[in-house]
Amino acid sequence: MLIIRLQDTRTDPAGVSLLDGAKLSALHRAVQTGALGVLRPARRRRWPGTPPAGSSRAALSDPSSAHGPWLGYAADPAAVSGGFSPLGPGRCYAAGLKVATAPGDVVWCCDLVTQHEGRLLDPTAGAIRTTEAAALIEALNAACSSPAQRWVMGEGSRHLLVTRREELGDLPARPPRLEPPDAMVGRPWRRHLPRQALGAWLRRVMDNASPVLERHEINKVRVDLGENPANLPWLWGPASAQPVTGFQPSPRWRGVMAGQTLLLRGFASLLGLRWLEAPPAHGEADLQALSLQLRESLTSSDLVYVALQISQTDPVERQCVMDRVDQQLVQPLLDAVHHLGHRALLAVEDAPTGSIPVVLVGRGVAAGPVTRLTAQDAAGAGAAFRDVPGLLRWAASPAPQAATPPISVQPQPT
Repeated sequence: MLIIRLQDTRTDPAGVSLLDGAKLSALHRAVQTGALGVLRPARRRRWPGTPPAGSSRAALSDPSSAHGPWLGYAADPAAVSGGFSPLGPGRCYAAGLKVATAPGDVVWCCDLVTQHEGRLLDPTAGAIRTTEAAALIEALNAACSSPAQRWVMGEGSRHLLVTRREELGDLPARPPRLEPPDAMVGRPWRRHLPRQALGAWLRRVMDNASPVLERHEINKVRVDLGENPANLPWLWGPASAQPVTGFQPSPRWRGVMAGQTLLLRGFASLLGLRWLEAPPAHGEADLQALSLQLRESLTSSDLVYVALQISQTDPVERQCVMDRVDQQLVQPLLDAVHHLGHRALLAVEDAPTGSIPVVLVGRGVAAGPVTRLTAQDAAGAGAAFRDVPGLLRWAASPAPQAATPPISVQPQPT
């Protein structure tokens, strides 16, 4: 089985759809020979990259929540230790960086950010360079570490804090989520820390570390050059370091994951999936190289899962990127799927439409009446799904039809 997700990373619903303007000849041919469905949110209408009403942005930065359902994977609740999941963002960061942890550790994402007068202004501290960040992390270890707490170097603005569970004091059964820094821009950061013992610990750690960063020569030079200083370590995404059960639905199951983020790379490592690094710029040569690796993986794997992010905001650039992905990646992979007798599920997570058109092609899939992949066609034809597990059950059925009645399933508990 091949799953390809094209993810629009914008959070603004206005603008040009990923499905408008570009030729997308391979995707249109897939619709003509396959079954069309649409994945709609279970709650109010929203676009990918933003949370449903009453939920947290932190859930969308958690690979377990954002990608686990697409793999048919759910973490074992019994593995949760002290309210922290072993597959939380902090653990994925650590696995992506190949940082060793021990049972009883709690691993935090530590992003170096810019704050001013109590408000978080820049979630990457002016895209701080790794060499500069290394000196800051070294200073934090010199001034703010202990036998039960250490700062770990990562990449750019993204790093780790590893602490012992007993340092955090009494915790509620379900500790509150902490927002990632990109969701905190313009907001007073102290007001968004949890209450009671965990909030007091976080405030103490961040208040102690911030002056160390403020006084550092690296930040003084950055300010002199007109660059944003990295003057606050924002902590979020805590995870336990308990053992993780690998993802193996059946004996000798083999899986491959391809993507672009450090978090997703770590998630793949924790689940025991082979990792392929996808190109961030989607250049033609890079996509051809990735396509070759994925075609080779299809011959030796039971599932190949690809998550590509489309981050361009200019309408012309978006169309060019979509056409390159369509021709250099989607078309060769669909050819391989048909040749090998597999199935492929294609999903386009498009910000302006508020829903996710999905196309299933390959073995046993009968062609439907739709001839083009557009937001309008997806909304008016095919099967409708309100959660990913329902979609995957449809994909796993003997011969999904585009004309089947809409499927309504209960949303999964959050």
